Amino acid sequence: MIMKTLFIMLITLTYCMGISAVRVNNDYIVANDEKTTCKKVNVKKNEVRVICENGMEKIIKKSDVTEFSKKGKTFVKLSVYKNQQLTDHTAFMELIRDVNGYKLYRTTIWTNEIPARNIDCFYVFNKDKFLFHTNEYDIPRTLKFFNIKFIEL
Repeated sequence: MIMKTLFIMLITLTYCMGISAVRVNNDYIVANDEKTTCKKVNVKKNEVRVICENGMEKIIKKSDVTEFSKKGKTFVKLSVYKNQQLTDHTAFMELIRDVNGYKLYRTTIWTNEIPARNIDCFYVFNKDKFLFHTNEYDIPRTLKFFNIKFIEL
């Protein structure tokens, strides 16, 4: 009886471990209006290295990429705004949440203010139209709208 129980537990454990080992890959890249599913996406300074499902490696110019997903996080190339004004820069911003067409994105920017450091900057878009941006100091109300709990450290 004990041997049967141990055998059944071993079979169940082996089955569960097999299921948990299966990895669903959702990584993709959108370049030149073409979406490609990938095994791996590696973003460099001027290029994006992609390992395709068939194992082939591609190198794509970063300027041609408009969106990519890596480890379950989606990054979209958007225009950067400073003091609510459009700049001539773009950046890949992480899509945090989408609520009824309102999208919350996060990116990290370097500030020269004392002390100089990186700060998180959050952008809110309605569909593709820029609404406003805020930094980590003013974010609690914005996060509340997106139903994200703010925890102050």
